[in-house]
Amino acid sequence: MTEERLDRLEGMMSQLITMVGNLHNSMSDMQKDMKEMKNVQKEHGQKFESIELRIDKMETKNELRHHEVLKHLKRLEKDQDFIWEKAARN
Repeated sequence: MTEERLDRLEGMMSQLITMVGNLHNSMSDMQKDMKEMKNVQKEHGQKFESIELRIDKMETKNELRHHEVLKHLKRLEKDQDFIWEKAARN
């Protein structure tokens, strides 16, 4: 091979090596970004689960309070009926 041809091949090889190196760096950066995104997603998932648990607890408490209020209203209704009966008898 001629000297000129060898120089051209050498230039193409160095260009190819540079391109592969740049590609490798880009892939490494993308992998880091993906890991960061996965960590953020995991954190959001954990926060979401904790919010869901709190909402479930609140719903349970609200159910209990609702039943207590209904019981109290029924008691008041019975008391009112009793008072009306007594008033009607008098």
